[in-house]
Amino acid sequence: MKTGISTQSMFVIILLIPSIAFSAIGFVVYLQLQYEISYNDSVEHTQKIVGLLANIKEDFLNAETGVRGFTITGDESYLDPYYVGIQDIESHFNQLQALTSDNQEQQQNTIKLKIKGHERLDNLEKILQAKKHGEINLAFFDDSKQSMDELRMIISEMLSKESSQLSVSKSNVEDSEKLALQLISVGFPVIIMISVLSIVFLYFYMKKRTRMEFELENKSLQMKEIDDQKSEFSTMITHELKTPLVPITVYCKMLKSDMLGSITKEQLEAISVIEKNAKSLDHLINDILDARKLDVKKLKFNLEDTNIKEFFDEIYTGHNPVISQNGNKLVMTILDKNMIIKTDKIRLRQVFDNLLSNAIKFMPEKNGLIQIGTTKEENNIIFYVKDNGLGIPLDKQDEIFKKFYQVDTSARRKITGTGLGLAISKGIVEQLGGKIWFESDGVRGTTFFIQLSLSEKT
Repeated sequence: MKTGISTQSMFVIILLIPSIAFSAIGFVVYLQLQYEISYNDSVEHTQKIVGLLANIKEDFLNAETGVRGFTITGDESYLDPYYVGIQDIESHFNQLQALTSDNQEQQQNTIKLKIKGHERLDNLEKILQAKKHGEINLAFFDDSKQSMDELRMIISEMLSKESSQLSVSKSNVEDSEKLALQLISVGFPVIIMISVLSIVFLYFYMKKRTRMEFELENKSLQMKEIDDQKSEFSTMITHELKTPLVPITVYCKMLKSDMLGSITKEQLEAISVIEKNAKSLDHLINDILDARKLDVKKLKFNLEDTNIKEFFDEIYTGHNPVISQNGNKLVMTILDKNMIIKTDKIRLRQVFDNLLSNAIKFMPEKNGLIQIGTTKEENNIIFYVKDNGLGIPLDKQDEIFKKFYQVDTSARRKITGTGLGLAISKGIVEQLGGKIWFESDGVRGTTFFIQLSLSEKT
């Protein structure tokens, strides 16, 4: 024990000092690289502004050339450059204003440029109108020259400032690169030293890790054995729990049918309660057994050709009497009544029973509506179960398919359930090669979707 502690302390001491040095150098290099990135961003930003100023200048030159050509010749084809120029000017102004928002001086220059630019555009428009009406005079051109000179002056001033900033940024980038290279060259020997120490440490670490992996493998085998025992226990206990339920259910039916003598109304109600709870317990036991089988991939599936129309008719017949109470409705929509898929009909029915059971629980007391049906998407069939009841809260939606999970809100606290139905449904659908998901705005209504592949017979 003392030798082990001494060796461990030695490695800590050997690695600690160079590791701190390496970390410090790495941190400084990282900061310098961040500065370089920042400077590069500044260079790119400046280049964008310079490019926009060049575009704006070109826009006004195009506009100026077009108007001048039209004024001299009267030929409207000369106005093409004018229309091209004025089409892009406003967009370029807006981009320039956004790019200079971080520089108050350049922002003011941009505003001045925009004002002068609009004045220049108004002047060009006056020249056009005057030419079209034969009222052109030299005063227009004098104003035009002065306005254009002012635009050039503002653009030149902005270009000068941006060029200056660009030079500073480039200089900073170069300085940053030199400093980073110096730090790397200094830190390189430290990296070599740490690498050597790391190799030595890795040797001892891997030696220890091999021993640990061997121990973990043994523990894994032990856990697997325990898991198998749990599976056997789960099967045994569910069987033992189901065994007494059979005579309870049988005797309840016998008592209700007067086979063992007549009973009073109160006795009949008590027997009904016993029978109902026996069925609930049987359902719970089946859910626990199915959940366990899904976990260990031992749930059996019997694939067969299943007619979707007949499948939905059975679902409708089984659930409509319960749903249709208090004016509620179950609506069934099937696009292709001859559609056939190869699946486990019983397990798929189990999924629908779970989804419809949930929909019924959260359905409004009156005017409830549950819709079931199919759609087709490429070579897949999409089943859906849609209700207009309480939606699934957005902050609970990531947990909805977990075992034993209950959505705990004040509106749902009176709603019972094991919390296994959706987890079992997800497991069944996935082992059938499909997927299940849902959509809900969190307030009202939920739609569950099941996607399965279509058989070649479809």
